[in-house]
Parts: sequence; structure tokens; C-alpha cells
Amino acid sequence: MSTNHIDVAPARWRLAHTALACGIAGFVLSFIAWDWFDWGGIALGYPLAIVAVAAGLRARRDGGSSRALGTAAVALGIVVLLIPLVWIAAGG
Repeated sequence: MSTNHIDVAPARWRLAHTALACGIAGFVLSFIAWDWFDWGGIALGYPLAIVAVAAGLRARRDGGSSRALGTAAVALGIVVLLIPLVWIAAGG
């Protein structure tokens, strides 16, 4: 007799998820924080973007779905790092 099992447990939270969450939070803060105080986008967005890039690169080594999430986190982190630089260069 054979029984079939269905796994209903949620997926485990991995480093790639943390990297992507930091990238998204950094992206949001890099725009919103400019209204709160001068250089707010850099003060709040840059640290999260650096964490997103570092954790994303590490998550890419894990393979599987972590590789795709890590790549997205790295790309988002780089965009967050470039937004203030482009804004400053454009004279904003």
C-alpha cells in the first residue's frame, strides 16, 4: 500500500530573499528619504543597496531559484547605487 504525501510547508527564507528585500527597501528609501532630509537617499538607500549587492552575489553561488533572486537583488542594488549619482550629475 502506498500513500501520497503533499508538502504544504512554506518555502524556507533564504539569503536571496533577504538580499531582494534589502534591494527593494533601498530602492524605495532612495526616493522617499530625499523629502525627509538632505542626502537622505544616500544615507538610507546606499547601505541597503550595498547589503543587497553583497548578499545577492553570495546567494548566486547557491544555485537554483536563489541564483535568480540573487541576480535580481544585485541588479536592483546597482540601480539604487546609481540613482543618486545620476541625480547629482544631472544637477537635481
